[in-house]
Amino acid sequence: MTLPLLVPFALLAIGIALWSTNRPRSRRSLPPGPKGWPLVGNALQIPTGRTWLKFDEWGKQFGSIYTVYIFSKPVVVCTTSKTAGDLLDKQSAIFSDRPRFVVAGEILSKGMHAGLVNYGELFVDLLSVVSSVALSV
Repeated sequence: MTLPLLVPFALLAIGIALWSTNRPRSRRSLPPGPKGWPLVGNALQIPTGRTWLKFDEWGKQFGSIYTVYIFSKPVVVCTTSKTAGDLLDKQSAIFSDRPRFVVAGEILSKGMHAGLVNYGELFVDLLSVVSSVALSV
């Protein structure tokens, strides 16, 4: 009789353990934002229609830049064009990269595919080779 009672508690313990290990650790470096629910973050608080009204409400509460969590992924929201412009102009080196594709970008193409390489010297070299070949045709 105790086994049927033990299974839900074991599943709950496993769920809590998975949730706590998958949480982002660097919340201090992100701007503040609304509190979210475990596992889903703020996804249930964002309406499906007229979303900008909710973002504007949070902007008045937390400032022109804040963080919401869509499931476990942090999303930084800028509510003014001045804030977005300042971030993209003054700190463009931080935001000018693409996500890391381990299988496609590093294993299959050995890091030499211009569309999958992170921004840096190799990217600039590959881009110049690709553009010279494309312009010569």
